[in-house]
Amino acid sequence: MKQQSVKYFATGLILWLAIISQVSAAGIQVSPAKLDFSVLPGASAAQNLIVVNPTADVQVYSVYSDDFTELFKINPASFTLEAGDKKTVSVSILPKTNNQNIATNLSVVGKPLAEGKFNVGTGVKIPVTVTFAAAKNKFAIPPSAWLALLAIALLIAVALLIKKFRKTSVPPVV
Repeated sequence: MKQQSVKYFATGLILWLAIISQVSAAGIQVSPAKLDFSVLPGASAAQNLIVVNPTADVQVYSVYSDDFTELFKINPASFTLEAGDKKTVSVSILPKTNNQNIATNLSVVGKPLAEGKFNVGTGVKIPVTVTFAAAKNKFAIPPSAWLALLAIALLIAVALLIKKFRKTSVPPVV
């Protein structure tokens, strides 16, 4: 019984090693590790990702948004990299009228260009947050300035009333 268990274990180990030696996995390096956008309502914003092929093989990469695909423009969305090469990918956020903050992931997936019996692609998820900032009116007056304007207006009103009162209460000198 013990000898039969060893035989099954040895057979399983040999089969496992045979399968593992034929699996090719694509490599991928992406920076930055996350993207944070702050966008004014109705405006757009863009940031760059750098994708690196650290393997010795030619790889085909694709970049896409997991959710809210209509809000993102990715250029290029698909590309090929030679061994050791890198590519800059532009990620733009094009918000619609719905200005709610969102969080999603960008997926960057790489697969070997050469087709084998069993190709395995690898990928990374880049967290993305989009925060819609309140639009600032460049002509807006802060509350302290409003208070100062009100005080000045009251002083002018009091001065005019005093001037008018003096004119009407003093008889003309002949």
